[in-house]
Amino acid sequence: MKNLSIRVKITLWFAIALVIVVSLTYAVILSISNKVFQKTIKDNLMNTVENNIDEVEYFSNINEDDLLDNDDYFISYGNGFIEVEDDFLEVVNQVYTALYDSSLTLLYGENPIAKSTSSVRLKESVIQTITIGRVTYYIFDRALPQDGLEGLWLRGVVAETQGKEEVSSIARLSLILLPILVLFAIIGGYLIARKALRPIKQISEAASQIGKGDDLKRRIIIGEGTDELHQLADNFNQMFIRLERFFEKEQQFTSDVSHELRTPMSVIMAQCEYSLEKERTAEEYETALSVIQRQARKMSGLINDMLDFTRLNMKTDRYTFESFDLRCLSSKLSHFI
Repeated sequence: MKNLSIRVKITLWFAIALVIVVSLTYAVILSISNKVFQKTIKDNLMNTVENNIDEVEYFSNINEDDLLDNDDYFISYGNGFIEVEDDFLEVVNQVYTALYDSSLTLLYGENPIAKSTSSVRLKESVIQTITIGRVTYYIFDRALPQDGLEGLWLRGVVAETQGKEEVSSIARLSLILLPILVLFAIIGGYLIARKALRPIKQISEAASQIGKGDDLKRRIIIGEGTDELHQLADNFNQMFIRLERFFEKEQQFTSDVSHELRTPMSVIMAQCEYSLEKERTAEEYETALSVIQRQARKMSGLINDMLDFTRLNMKTDRYTFESFDLRCLSSKLSHFI
């Protein structure tokens, strides 16, 4: 990890976090989808049974013409007849509805697990479950409320596996789409990280070229912007400006000092050459030495000034600063004037 670039580290961290989030999302989707589909199956079961209640009626007697001209189904029951209208939905969306009497004798309709559910007692408006093999079925019973239909029940049956195909489809689709989404997100994150960190590389290259080439006039140019990287580039440019001014002042100072030292040195060298050309009188030697001494003192004073200036720039504790009121000095000068 230490040898990886920041761009790769950011992308790797982003990829790991995204994979975790997508995995949790996938698990949540499957969990919620299964619960939603099971609730939908139960609601569909209850609605189908409730709708079929209105399709069953009782008649104490009927005409033969009604039997011939009617598409409804008639069942002899008690002292009359049960009419099951043609709108009665025996099977819809894999929900089976059948008509039973109180002894669980099948009178009309379909029930694919009639034998297995014969031991399940009739319960009003309650969803019961029964497992046959590895399949769970939901059972919903409703007593018929119409007159003459006492003791008759509608029983609806639906398999829990009805929603598993939809859940499996969602799972398969999620397994295809989510990895593709993760891949695109990782690629996009890498490209964004590379673009966002590109100014850092430009700053590093510019600083390296300035350091190697001693070109303090060079500046870091990364375009317009107000983010942290642009602020960093601006700070570097301000630092280079200050360094440039400092070195220019240093060069100017060195040039000025060289010029100031050249004059006394030239005088000293001239006096030495003049004295050594031939023998001089004592007065001439004394005059030459006086000139040399005067120029040496001048050089010594200049060197001391240079040392004092250097110590001031180094911010040593050699010099103590005190406050001074310039108004006192101005009043004295005005008095002399």
